[in-house]
Amino acid sequence: MATYPYRQDAGLEFLQLCSDAELKELAETLTHDEGKLRTFEKLTTEPRFKATQRSGSYKKVWSIIAAEIQRTGSDSIASAWRGHGDVYQNILIEVLKTFRVQHNSASTLIESEERLLKKLLGDAIEKMTAEERQRVAGEIGIDLRRAAPGALMAALIGGVHGAGFAAYQAAVIAAKIISKAVLGRGLAFAANAAITRSLAIFAGPVGWTLSLATLLPVATGMNMKISSRAVIHVACLRLQCLKKAETFLDET
Repeated sequence: MATYPYRQDAGLEFLQLCSDAELKELAETLTHDEGKLRTFEKLTTEPRFKATQRSGSYKKVWSIIAAEIQRTGSDSIASAWRGHGDVYQNILIEVLKTFRVQHNSASTLIESEERLLKKLLGDAIEKMTAEERQRVAGEIGIDLRRAAPGALMAALIGGVHGAGFAAYQAAVIAAKIISKAVLGRGLAFAANAAITRSLAIFAGPVGWTLSLATLLPVATGMNMKISSRAVIHVACLRLQCLKKAETFLDET
């Protein structure tokens, strides 16, 4: 049985702006667990997606990938009855609860994602050695006289909230730290020589021991594990896309 039809979803519409490489990685987050194809995933059974795997044109099936996020993040019985999955906003709220991140009903989706990413970024930075923190700080042009986790956290958050190319660079590095530490691999990003050089520190082995498994409650089911990975991946992609768009607008 193929994945459910895509349900119009303001939280996932931005995926159509992502690159083929970014969407391919997102699809792999949904379909694979520790490098192996998940038993209950539906995405690879969808004919159009299977054709995309051969052609590499993942932008053409962004809505099918989004539909798999909706299906995975919803209760299977309820989804079968409705004929579609749940919207991203509701899935995000459940993931926030799972990670014990405060949810404010008045917050926007982006603000909610930001709180989740801040927690994960803080956890990842805490696991770094002092040398790793110094190197990351140096890559975003910040002089940390003391390599305290809180100082680097404040520097990165401040950088992301800035403007121009420096803010985009900080956003990409923050997403790279989170995805590498929590998801086990860094995310794809638009090629840029300056960022490529700055991200070289993440290419080799690093001392982080953080993983999604260490953050989730013991009783968490497989669906919530996959949903959590998907939400973290989507949140990182959105952060990169937003800062990239702001940078482009600033330069025009």
